[in-house]
Parts: sequence; C-alpha cells; structure tokens
Amino acid sequence: MSKRKPVERAKIEAVTNPQPVTALADPEDRTAIPDLVYARIRQQILTCQLAPGMRIIESEFCERLAVSRTPLREALNRLASEALVKKLPYRGYTVTPISESDIVELCELRTVVEGSVAALAAQRATPDEVDRLEQLAPLDYIPGDRTTYELYLQANRRFHAAVARCARNGKMEALVLSLLDQLQRPFYLRLDIGLPSEEATAEHLEVVDAIRQRNPVRAQSAHVRQLESTRVFMLRALGRSGAI
Repeated sequence: MSKRKPVERAKIEAVTNPQPVTALADPEDRTAIPDLVYARIRQQILTCQLAPGMRIIESEFCERLAVSRTPLREALNRLASEALVKKLPYRGYTVTPISESDIVELCELRTVVEGSVAALAAQRATPDEVDRLEQLAPLDYIPGDRTTYELYLQANRRFHAAVARCARNGKMEALVLSLLDQLQRPFYLRLDIGLPSEEATAEHLEVVDAIRQRNPVRAQSAHVRQLESTRVFMLRALGRSGAI
C-alpha cells in the first residue's frame, strides 16, 4: 500500500489534466505522445502548478497522463536540458527550485540580450511590425483579479517576443523566449503582487517609438531601462511576499 501523504497526492491530482495525453494524440502518430507529455508538464512547471522543488513521481504521472515511462522520461530529459527539472541520482526528477541568485543572473542575461535585440529591431522592423508592437504594448490588469494578472503576464510575453522577432535573428529570438519562460515562474509563485501596469505600458511605448524612429541606441537604452525596472520591482515584490 502506498504511504504517500494524501496532500501530496492531491497536489498531483490538482495539476494533471483529467483528459489523458493519449486521447489528444493522433492514433496513427504515436510519436506525438512525448511532445504532448513534454508540452503539458512544461506548461505546468512554468505556471507553478508544479511547484519548485516538487518531486515528480513517475508512476503517478504515467497513471494520470495514461502513458508509459518511455515518453514520460523522454519529456523529462528535454525539460532537464532546459533546466526546468533536475535529475537526482537514484531519486528520479524534481522541479528545479527558484533562487534569488537565479533570478538575478537571468535578468542580467536578459538585459544584455534584449537590449541588443531592441537595437536590431530598430534597424530591421517593417512599418507593419512596428504598428503591431504598438498594439501589443498596453498592459492592463485589475488588482486582486487572478485572471487579469495572468492575462497581463501573457500580454507582456507577447510584446517582448514580438520585439525579438523584429530583430530577424532566430537564435537571439529563441534565447529571448527561453529567458521569458524561465522568468515567468517567479511571478506565478505569488500572483497579483501589484505590478505597475501603467508604467510598464509607458515603457513599452517608449521602446516602440524608438524602433519606429529607427534609433537603435535609444531603442536599446529604453529597453534596458524597462528591464532593469522590472528586475528591481520583481525582486522587491517577491521578497516581500516570501515566495523565494
């Protein structure tokens, strides 16, 4: 008989979709199952439905997702390569914890990469792309409303991803998307920590204006200032919340 505590089992039941992965896959394309398993677990990690430090019990995940250990382990190995899970000797996998030093390092890297991306976008974005950036710039949410907070985070990611796309450098764009994903987790640890949506919108619009004016120096400077203010706010807010 399993000795797993009821609360631990409840956590797994709460974060796994009742519809098994095999029900979503094309019956004639079984190679899609590992991708579906990977996508589902990855999303649950990024939104902290699978909490940092949580142990992944393979047998229970196989049961809930209705898959064998092979596609599950393939998905977990991919997640390990992205540093979203850690493989522990003789103990399986755990969701990678989040530390303040991790956040600081990711923010520093993001500043270097996205600053350069904004400068390239100012040189390479088409007028239609700049118009699209302006449409994506506004960020809005209702304090205390979890749903609008999540929409805020999604909108912010779309804006930064769109700026990266304008740079016309696939490798830089992929790195930006990876950094955005990794920095998404700290926000989901503690939803609704008072993000300044009006200030963030103004900062986005300043970046868009610099790109529209074909001014790479100003675009880079504006983007770096915006990322720095986000870093300071995030660490201060998460520190107050006790989430890290």
